[in-house]
Amino acid sequence: GINSSIFSILIAIFVTLYFFRGNLNFVAKSKQIRILAMIWIVLNVILLATCVHKNFSYITQCGLTHKRIGVYFYLFLTFIGLVTTWIKISNLKSNWFLMRKNMWSLYLVMVLSSLFNWNRIIVNYNLQYKSSVEREYYLFKLGDTGLPVLQSRWRKMPESNDYGFYYRSRDVNDFEYALHEKTMEFTRNYKKNGWQSWNLEDQRIYHALHRTPSHPKRAE
Repeated sequence: GINSSIFSILIAIFVTLYFFRGNLNFVAKSKQIRILAMIWIVLNVILLATCVHKNFSYITQCGLTHKRIGVYFYLFLTFIGLVTTWIKISNLKSNWFLMRKNMWSLYLVMVLSSLFNWNRIIVNYNLQYKSSVEREYYLFKLGDTGLPVLQSRWRKMPESNDYGFYYRSRDVNDFEYALHEKTMEFTRNYKKNGWQSWNLEDQRIYHALHRTPSHPKRAE
């Protein structure tokens, strides 16, 4: 539903660009068209607000994931597109103005988003508010960030049937084996890497793993 809403908003932006291309910006009779276009933009902002509410409700009920964070980014960029479209119409700007501003907005949002450790944010949020998130999500979708949490809590976490293809069989110990293998792989890589590969997150994970008793490897 959110994808459809975002698509409809983008269609509205492109239709507006089509009707306000070239010299039409400066035609006196285009005032009525501008008013209608601005009303349309306001209606799309309201639609955008409903999308935000949908995504927030989804996170509240089912937990935080990368896709649900990504939806907020898509909605934010779409909102910027609506704002710049409004400015283009009201101030008689060109389509190149709209393209330039939106590309810079996309670039800045991507740069700012890289300042946050989203894996840690997901883990911390779900541990505090959503204990129903399956342990397989932490192991297979969050890289190494979820290893310390899984090492101490995985037995109490719900399991999912969506990740069976990762396992050798449907044995109950398969998750424990996969967790052990991934932990050992991370530890080997951390010890092998030189100072050029050092980063604060890997150091935090390494020390957190060694503060928690590890689980034995499954017997072959």
